[in-house]
Amino acid sequence: MMEEITTYALLVGHVSDASLPPPALLQSQVTVQILGVGTPAQQVDGIWARAYASDGFVIAADAGNVPLDNPSSSSPDPKHLAGKFDLHFVISATGYVDLPVTNTCNHDVIPIAQSYALTPA
Repeated sequence: MMEEITTYALLVGHVSDASLPPPALLQSQVTVQILGVGTPAQQVDGIWARAYASDGFVIAADAGNVPLDNPSSSSPDPKHLAGKFDLHFVISATGYVDLPVTNTCNHDVIPIAQSYALTPA
């Protein structure tokens, strides 16, 4: 029997410069730090963020570590998320004020597309 590894995209983000008119491109590369899931935020193995452009990023989960489609779980353990859950992360770019974000996710409507604007420092 072969084991299948599946990755879920939780959120796809686009980041702009809040001080400029659209299209307000960032002057530096965006980075994202995952703080955790749940409230209060708990660290979880298997959720990661990657920039795919200077102003875009994706947050994804490895289904082997974070089974988001486990409706039988009633545990608060973030490794067994079901239904809605909070995703906490910080968006950063050199020359801008960090933007802490809490996004409520619902595994029935993943991935979520969001736009964010960073304020120059």
